[in-house]
Order: sequence, then C-alpha cells, then structure tokens
Amino acid sequence: MAILKWWNGKEWTPVSYERLDRRLNLADLTDVAKARENLELVGNVDTHHHDERYYTKEELRDPSKAPDIVIQPEVIEQNPLNRFVTDEQINRWNKKIDHATVSTATPAVDKYGGDLYNGFIWYNPTDDNTRIYLDGQFRDVGAGKVSFGYGAFVGNGNEAIITHGLGITPIGISVSPTSNPDGFLGETWIRSDNTNIYVGNTGSYSGQFRFSIVYTT
Repeated sequence: MAILKWWNGKEWTPVSYERLDRRLNLADLTDVAKARENLELVGNVDTHHHDERYYTKEELRDPSKAPDIVIQPEVIEQNPLNRFVTDEQINRWNKKIDHATVSTATPAVDKYGGDLYNGFIWYNPTDDNTRIYLDGQFRDVGAGKVSFGYGAFVGNGNEAIITHGLGITPIGISVSPTSNPDGFLGETWIRSDNTNIYVGNTGSYSGQFRFSIVYTT
C-alpha cells in the first residue's frame, strides 16, 4: 500500500488524512513561507489569515481597513428583501395612510411632526367626524353618519311622522318592516326635511318598521 509522506527536515513523516485538510495543511510545515509561495498565498497570512490581495468581510465593513476600496452600487446584488431606496421613496412610505390622527384640535403637522400632506386623515371625537386633508384644507369624508330607530306604519295612504332631531335634511333613508306584513303593506314612500321623516304606505298594514338615516354634519 502506498503511503504519502513529507520531509520535516529530519525525517520522512506519514501524512494523515487530517493533514490533507486545507485548513490544517500548513500547521506542521517547517518552511511555512515556501508553502505559502507554493500555494500562491503571497500576502501576510500572519495578519490577514488570507491572501492580502483580497479583503475579508470584516475589513470591508470597516472603511479604515480598506481605504482604497470603492464599491459601486451596480456590483452589489439586490433582491426583494434587500434593495437600495431613494429619499423620495422613503418619504412616501413614511407618509402612507395607516390610521387616522385622533385630536379635538385641528392638526397642524402630521404624526411625525412633518408637513400635512394630501390624504392625511383626522378624526375629531368632539363632533364624531372624520376629515381628509386635500389641497391645503380639511374636508369632510363623504360617507356620512348613520342613525337608527323604530316607528309604525299608519296605513291606508297616510304617513307616519318621526322627528329625527338632526337639524338637517338627511341624505338617505331606508325603512323595513320588522315582521311579515302578509301582503297588506301596499306601496310605500319616504320623504324628509330638517325636522322629520315621513313614511307612508297604501295598504292597511300598521305594524312596526325599523329605519336608518344617513346624514352629514
């Protein structure tokens, strides 16, 4: 069986499998400098632990250890989790709409202390209203508010009159019986003003109904 040996300056010594490991193949050599030359490790391995023609990751993290290195962004690999971004993109992300600012006073700055921007949302608990900042001013969000209640049909072409107490004319009203009218409801109609809503039906049904009113302030 052939045995691989190396000359240590005094005698031939068998080379174990461990000594063939690249991490250990200089450990017991007498002429380490010559071995480095043979392996083309021309740098100062005692200080760099690698070929000094190249920089380690640690050196690249510290500019003082690699002052002559300029890394261009084009050569840095980017992926969906690690990318370069611009100041404009950062500014846009920081101002994304995530939740309304709650305040009883009209906001003068955004939640980060910056200037107000189009799309900034403000909720005022005092008047229970939500507003959005557009073109230099706050505007009411058009969805409106909703009020609910109950009444009773009068029937035979007459109207039930219900005081809503809003002080304004509602922008939308819906009415539904709370039980089956068994075909006696007839045609229905609804009208309103800034004081009341009026619910009429042509049939003889006089049962209960539930109403919802949409309004803005």
